[in-house]
Amino acid sequence: MLKNQRPYQLMYCKTHLAPVSLLAAAAGKVCGSIAACVLGKLKSRRIPCDFDIKEALEEAEKVYKKPVGASYPTERLLPEKSGVDVSVVIPAYNAEKYLIECVDSVLNRSKRIGVQVIVVDDGSTDSTPELLKKYSDNENVEIVTQENSGSAANARNAGLLRAEGKYVMFTDSDDILLPGAIEKLYDAAEKNGSDIVQGGWKYVYDDGSFGYVQEYVSGNYTGEKRADIFDLPGMPWAKIYKRELFESIRFPSGYTSFEDAIIHFLVFRSAKVVSAISDVVYAWRKNSSGITSTSQGKPRAMQAYWITEELLKGDGFLALPHDELYRMSLIMELSNYCSENIEGLSEETRELIFKLCARLYGENRISSDIKLPYALRIGEKALLTYDFGLWTAQGKLFRLMR
Repeated sequence: MLKNQRPYQLMYCKTHLAPVSLLAAAAGKVCGSIAACVLGKLKSRRIPCDFDIKEALEEAEKVYKKPVGASYPTERLLPEKSGVDVSVVIPAYNAEKYLIECVDSVLNRSKRIGVQVIVVDDGSTDSTPELLKKYSDNENVEIVTQENSGSAANARNAGLLRAEGKYVMFTDSDDILLPGAIEKLYDAAEKNGSDIVQGGWKYVYDDGSFGYVQEYVSGNYTGEKRADIFDLPGMPWAKIYKRELFESIRFPSGYTSFEDAIIHFLVFRSAKVVSAISDVVYAWRKNSSGITSTSQGKPRAMQAYWITEELLKGDGFLALPHDELYRMSLIMELSNYCSENIEGLSEETRELIFKLCARLYGENRISSDIKLPYALRIGEKALLTYDFGLWTAQGKLFRLMR
């Protein structure tokens, strides 16, 4: 949907004029398609596809060793507890600067919904443990302390194992839930029978001011609109989930970045009803020193490829249908997302990763007569024809549109 996409949202934030914003978004889409077509022809550079897979994987391990993934089958979750409607999991590592503001925002955002707050202290060495003593007498807050795992994925999994609500939410320790967030998401889930409900979000800055806003069109993303879930972000936050979705799904514990790829590839595809509300429920502190941001251009960006192998492992365990949503998810992971995240690596390393992406897509693709959106058609063409130049060009365009 054009109204969900970044060009529309950026223009609407500035003008608050829907017709003008729609026109700008449509023009941007046309220009993007033309640019992709031109760049595809100018930058086309195919590479040999008859390479030694084993040797390529060994070279990839030298760049960055494949992390430990999720465990399948997984440890069962706790039974649902009466009076607990929503469990909110907050992974925290050296979070002293914003933690209290974050936890208080969760505790203060619901007056009629039973909320369980689970803070997982992942081996903090700053004043985080001391600050958390503030909640020692609060029966709605549970503090989980574990040795530093270096992974938000591991901390989220630890929180899931303590969750007793019908629904679960994830909040990062430097972010804020906005007034009424839990109630709005919960009410929408109950009304629509939703497995997942996505809310809008906006940037929050260190001085407490707010910036760019991202809203979504209210409604259920089912039937013909199901593919529009790709307009919704793959980050865990600003969503409410039926807890049962995570009964057999875990975040890959050894990954220090890109672990949230499970949201689009596994969690969304496991859901029968995905909904969105137009309300803005979350304030995201875009942290330039965060793990994912600082991974780009570093060897650990290799995880952007390894995670797709992990996702396919989970896909097999869950026996999810190989339909159009699967096809689109796989292309997105192996083209747009991977190309974007490894941009700062050497060309030799990027070419190696591309060959592995193309090989993996060829082994796991499905045939279909359904026409893909233009951006995905380009990504699929690059993977099928081993066109490294086209793959790189479409990745750059994708980054500009985010």
